[in-house]
Amino acid sequence: MRELIGCPPDEPLATAESVVAMVAWADRANQPIQIPPGATTGPMVAIARAELSVKVTDDPAAEEPMLVHQDCIAPGVAVHELRPPLTELSPMPAKFPIIDLRMDRDPEGGLPVRQTMLQRRPHVMLARHPIARADLLNINRVSFRGGSFFPMFPDGPHVACVRPFWILHDVVGIDHGIWYYHPPMDTWSQLNQGQYRRETKYIAGDLHSFGEAAAVCVMVANLHALMTQGGPDAYRLAHLEAGIVTQRIYLAATSLNLGCVSSQDFYDEECRTFLGLAKTGWEVLAVVAIGKFIDPAKAEYEERIKATSQVALWNR
Repeated sequence: MRELIGCPPDEPLATAESVVAMVAWADRANQPIQIPPGATTGPMVAIARAELSVKVTDDPAAEEPMLVHQDCIAPGVAVHELRPPLTELSPMPAKFPIIDLRMDRDPEGGLPVRQTMLQRRPHVMLARHPIARADLLNINRVSFRGGSFFPMFPDGPHVACVRPFWILHDVVGIDHGIWYYHPPMDTWSQLNQGQYRRETKYIAGDLHSFGEAAAVCVMVANLHALMTQGGPDAYRLAHLEAGIVTQRIYLAATSLNLGCVSSQDFYDEECRTFLGLAKTGWEVLAVVAIGKFIDPAKAEYEERIKATSQVALWNR
């Protein structure tokens, strides 16, 4: 696998990209691929590509994810299966009103798989521009109704530990405000109505894109219940699932020609207080923003033009 992605076999793992997992993801086919007669298997040809970086530098923003990673891979933690009711938990009261936001029909799909995978935009800035209701519902369904992984066994095709709060800034056809989506029941509930761009930007570590995005997903998990009833390994499993869902959101948004920005540099307690989870066992695991993307160089140029215009106005 390291040869396939272009990493030298003798490169130390500390300075090279290491293979964590391989996911087979392809377009649907009407029939299996026909193997040519006389075809033989041999050494794989590595993908020719330029180096992503010429040197390794320390990033203070990466300190918290590295601590989480260390906790997830620390030895001496037993693996336990997580089953209902631990995989059906909800941070919302049982009788909270439910709003029907289900789609009328199945999604038509977006960009081809090849284009989605090979023409990604890992570094984007989000613009203050609305997105379609169908796009949000598609991304949400792909991300949270796609099942989980061993050793988690939810009672249905949904994620096991992670629960999403959506802060909607500008989605056509849906009231802006704070929403909760319950994956086990495929239901939506609105917590509050209003614009929270400034608050969302702050709790996401003051990142510009989270204040400009059309929608922001805050993923939470009840780590207290999971770890006390399911064992300490539940901490690792919950973070792994949050990472998988983040990648699902990223791929789904990319296929719909939307931008996606994730952050691990958020303010934990401020997030919990903002969502009304301060006195509960629910903890924030990840924050992801989606919306229309703009090129960072273009955004910087426009900011300079705007600043220059303001200075010229003041000088008058």
